Amino acid sequence: MEERKRIKTRMGSVCYSILALSHKTLERFFKDFNIDYLKYSKTTRLNDECQFKDLYLESNFVFFLIENRVFLRFYEDDYYSDKTINEIANRIKKNVDDVKKAINEYFPNKENNTSFKYFSSYALDYKLNSEYYLYRMLKYDSNHDYQGDYEYRRQNYNN
Repeated sequence: MEERKRIKTRMGSVCYSILALSHKTLERFFKDFNIDYLKYSKTTRLNDECQFKDLYLESNFVFFLIENRVFLRFYEDDYYSDKTINEIANRIKKNVDDVKKAINEYFPNKENNTSFKYFSSYALDYKLNSEYYLYRMLKYDSNHDYQGDYEYRRQNYNN
């Protein structure tokens, strides 16, 4: 029987070596999509001695991140790119007026005709309670047996 290669579970290694993302992007992603990553780590809280990138995660949670890495890269590219309200509305397939209203809650003092950077269109869509099926892949199932190589994908999203 072939021995399975152990997966890296330290947050910094997961970010840089496996996902090719900055740890700040992943930290922001967890916040934007209300994912309680501490629940899946071997540490219960962050402090001066334990920083975000030093957390050790459960291997199941690492596989969850791996299977969502394409979306994580879209998220990162979107977050760091300049975009107008019209571009945001097109990306998330929402009415421009709805997007303007929602953005005014995030940026009350910013004019709507400027571009937005360091802001995620996908997080805005998620906050607008968009059609749930778009983000159901972000539902982590701790009882699922994530295993296989890095290209593993869950078969059943109806959990």
